[in-house]
Amino acid sequence: MTAGNINKIYQQERLFKQLASGVVALFVLYICLVNSVVFNLVGRQRALDDLATRQSAVVSLETEYLALSGGVTLDRAYALGFHDAAGSVIFARPLAGGVVALNTKVALP
Repeated sequence: MTAGNINKIYQQERLFKQLASGVVALFVLYICLVNSVVFNLVGRQRALDDLATRQSAVVSLETEYLALSGGVTLDRAYALGFHDAAGSVIFARPLAGGVVALNTKVALP
């Protein structure tokens, strides 16, 4: 064999190893991407199931609230011990920059 043939064979082997390494790297990348997609789909399904459970709980609470709110009257409030507010009522909410207060007069019929 001549030096040119040996160099050509060496280059072919080197090219084959590089192409094989590239194919293996692409295969590993493909497996990682498929794995990521599957995990995202499973997580999405779990989130949808959790959302459906929470929505049914909210509907149940809303139904209960609407059923109970029909029985709220001023006479029932007095029977439970509530009474009219006298004078003014102050609502305050702490904020980052200080306190904002709303002073209002409450007039009940």
